[in-house]
Amino acid sequence: MLQDLQDQIDAPTNAETATTTDKKSNSRHPSLHNKKRQPLRSFSAALLPNQPWTTNQHGVNHHQHHATSSSSSSLLCCHHYRLLYAAIHAVYTQLDLRQCKTLTAEATIMAGLEKELIRYDEMVTPKTYKFGILSVRDDQRAEEQWFGNTGLTRDMETFLEILGHKVELHGYKQYAAGLDTKSGESGTHSYATQWKEHQIMFHVGPLMPFQPQDSQQIHRKRYIGNDIVCIVFMDTDQRGLFDPTAIRSQFVHVFIVVHPETSQGRPAWRVEVVQQQTVASFGPTIPSPPVFVNPRELREFLLLKRNSASFFFFFFFVFCLFWRQI
Repeated sequence: MLQDLQDQIDAPTNAETATTTDKKSNSRHPSLHNKKRQPLRSFSAALLPNQPWTTNQHGVNHHQHHATSSSSSSLLCCHHYRLLYAAIHAVYTQLDLRQCKTLTAEATIMAGLEKELIRYDEMVTPKTYKFGILSVRDDQRAEEQWFGNTGLTRDMETFLEILGHKVELHGYKQYAAGLDTKSGESGTHSYATQWKEHQIMFHVGPLMPFQPQDSQQIHRKRYIGNDIVCIVFMDTDQRGLFDPTAIRSQFVHVFIVVHPETSQGRPAWRVEVVQQQTVASFGPTIPSPPVFVNPRELREFLLLKRNSASFFFFFFFVFCLFWRQI
C-alpha cells in the first residue's frame, strides 16, 4: 500500500513534464537559466489537499468539489489522500483521524507549514548507529561499579561475538561512532557490525581505558552516557542487581538487559527491555518466554530492537524541532 502511494506520487505530472521541456529549451536559450525553477512536488503534497474535506460516519474523508470545477489534479490529490489515510490507519489502528483537522494548501502556505513539511521530507534517515554496552558483576549495584568493570569474561565475549566482530580501532576506516582511531584514547579494540544497510558501532565499556583516579569513569561515560540505547550484560547469576535509575544520563532512554543462562543444557539468553516512562512502546515485541537459544535469532532481535528505538527517537527529535518552529 505504501509502495502504491509512493509510486503515485513519484509519477510525473503535466507540470513536471513541462519542467523537463523547459530545461531542454533553456539549453538553447542561456538567458532563461536565471529564471527561478519551480520546486518539485514532495511526498508532503499528499497531505495538502487543494480543497476542503468532509468526514463521514466511518471516518473516511471525501473531497468536496463540484463537477464543473473538478480536474485531474484534484482527483489525483483525492486519490493520494485516501491512500495516505489507508496507510496510516493500517499502522495506527487506534488512531481516530476524525479528530484530526485537515488544512488546505493555501492555509499551510500562509502558516509556513508547507515549507517545514518539505524540509522534513528532505531529511535523510540515519545509516549509522551507536549503542553502549555495560556489564554488571557479582554484588554490583552502583553506577560507578558498572562503569568501572574492565576486561571481558568468557560469557560476555561470547555475547559480543554474537552481536558483531572485534575490530582494531587504530586506523579503522568505517563508522567509529566518535571512538578515537589515531592515538588510542578510546582503547585498542571495540566491536562493530553491519545490519542490512546500517553500520553499527558498540561503545563497550570494559574495553575502554580504565582511569584509577576517576571513580566515575567520566571518559567511558562520555560515550555510553550519550547513547540512546544501552545493553546491560548481567555477568552474574545474581538477580535484581541492575537498577536503571542508578545511571544518571539525559540521553539513555532504553536499557536492554541480557541474562545468560542455560536451557536444556544449551546456552541461552534471557532478555528484558527497560525504558523511561516517557518512551512509548515500540517493536519488535519480546517473545514469551523472553529466552533465546538460537544466537542468530538473538542477534536479529537485539539489532532490530535497538535500531527501532534509535529510529523512534530520531524522528521524535525531528518532530520536536518541527513543531517548535511553526
